[in-house]
Formats: sequence, C-alpha cells, structure tokens
Amino acid sequence: TNTAIRFPSADTITAETGGTERLRITEDGKLLVGTSTEGSSGVDNLILYRNGNGGITIRNNANQNANIFFSRGTSGTDEYKGYIQYQHAQDLMVFGTGHEEKLRIDSNGNIGAGTGNTTIDEALCIERAGNVTVMAECNTSGSGANAAFRLKSADSSSDWYVQSGNVTSGGLRFYDGNAGAERLRIHSDGQTTIGNDHA
Repeated sequence: TNTAIRFPSADTITAETGGTERLRITEDGKLLVGTSTEGSSGVDNLILYRNGNGGITIRNNANQNANIFFSRGTSGTDEYKGYIQYQHAQDLMVFGTGHEEKLRIDSNGNIGAGTGNTTIDEALCIERAGNVTVMAECNTSGSGANAAFRLKSADSSSDWYVQSGNVTSGGLRFYDGNAGAERLRIHSDGQTTIGNDHA
C-alpha cells in the first residue's frame, strides 16, 4: 500500500516507494529523481536529489571506456563534439573538445594537454602543432601584483622561483626561496643585475 504509480496532476507521472515520491516526469518531459522541485532553467532536463551524499555511477568492465558525450547532432562527429571519458584499461581520464582529445590525466596524476600520448612521463606535458605559450597573469595592480613560476622539491635545499614584477619593483626576477633572497634580475630596460635587486 505504500508503493504506487500516480498521476498527481495533468500530464504528470510519479512513482512512490516506502510512501515517498522517488521519481517524477513533468508535463514538459523533465525527469526529477528524489525531488519534485525543478532546477534552474536550461539545466533541468534531469534533476537528482538526495538528502545526504549522492551521485551518479557509470560502471564498465576492466578494459572498457565510460563516456559522457556532449552532442549537437545525430550523426558523425556532431554526436560527440565534447566528451569526458574514463579509459579503464589504462586508468586515464580524457577530456575532449571539437570531437578530439585535448586533455588527459593519468593514474599517477600526470597531466597531458593537447597530446594523445598513451603514457605521460612528465607531471605536465603540453603539446601543440604550432606555437605553444604558457601564461600566468596577475590581473591586479600595485606592489603585490606579481606572476611567478616555482620549482620546489621535497628536499628543502631546492626551492627556486621566477617572478615577473609590477612596475614599482619590475623586471624578471630569480629567487632562492630557501634563503629568501633575489639572486638575479633582468630589468625592463634589458640590464641584468646579479646578487641584489639594484633598486
């Protein structure tokens, strides 16, 4: 008596178990699971709710792939213009745009961008047929507006970083992070100083 399929209003179907509504199909084809409240317009075709931790599980066999496709058509590459794929055989997470792989993360946490290499030996590998640019931009101004690239290992004696400074202290600077000291600076006028910032 506590399990039912109901029609609570015009063009609406619900399913109940344990005396509680578990699923609802609305008049415009939306599927609501665990809730009767629709989501934000444009992302409400499927709504899942649980009072507690929840999620979606996609299960495959060991050597198969699990896929989520973003389609804009019903044939050819339009069926998977964007995608997320987990390759169980190699334990790889792949992200695709323009129907091609653009980013992968392997089981060691290595990241490959623009590369379809089966294995990634570097923590971060960026590959592109044309010019490659890696950019770090600080979009604020003032004395604290710096962009930096840091090299650090578990050995405390190895901590270096390269920093591009603001117009006040300017230049491209190389720091020994352990000593907390600047070791080399290339100024905006091309001059180079070693051992101090030559402020």
